[in-house]
Amino acid sequence: MSRKFFIFLIFCFISHGSTEKALAEKQKQVLVKAEDIPEIVVGKDTAPITIIEYSSLTCGHCAEFHVHTWPQLEKKYIDSGKVKFIFRHFPTDATALKATAILIHVPLPRQPQVLQQTFKTQAQWIETKDFKELCRICGLEEKFCEQLIKNPKVLDAIIKKRVIYEKALPIEGTPTFIINGKVYAKDLKLPELEKILNGPVIHAK
Repeated sequence: MSRKFFIFLIFCFISHGSTEKALAEKQKQVLVKAEDIPEIVVGKDTAPITIIEYSSLTCGHCAEFHVHTWPQLEKKYIDSGKVKFIFRHFPTDATALKATAILIHVPLPRQPQVLQQTFKTQAQWIETKDFKELCRICGLEEKFCEQLIKNPKVLDAIIKKRVIYEKALPIEGTPTFIINGKVYAKDLKLPELEKILNGPVIHAK
């Protein structure tokens, strides 16, 4: 065996070991408690209006909102400091449950952007039964994602978090919005949303 080939084999072994080690480190961070399931928060804490969205990653109406209404809402109201937006996972089927298991393990600073991309490409990754496309979108290793969607503790934690939401609020479908405490159980287009945001009831103290 040549010395160069021997060194190559050692390098391959070390690289494989490093990959396995990195995967093991990620596995330690797996979320298995309902209280650890994160919500996605965008906007300033000082914003006078808070919008909370309960949404399912496989919901067509939710995708419609995030693709068409969200960019304008973000530019006009969130970036300007008028609105604080909170996204909460509310999976409505098994595919959404598994997708949620993947997305919640994306580093928090990247989750808002990944969420948008997830909705933009919803039709594509829903068709991918092994979730490889969603893993790519989320920037996570396929092996790690496979472990997540097969981990009963992770899935159970997400379900428990959904049950907590259901017990606290009258959520009958997705998307459901809570705007400064008032429930709006439907897909809100920008004109309708702006009437709510600029209305006297929202700003009354």
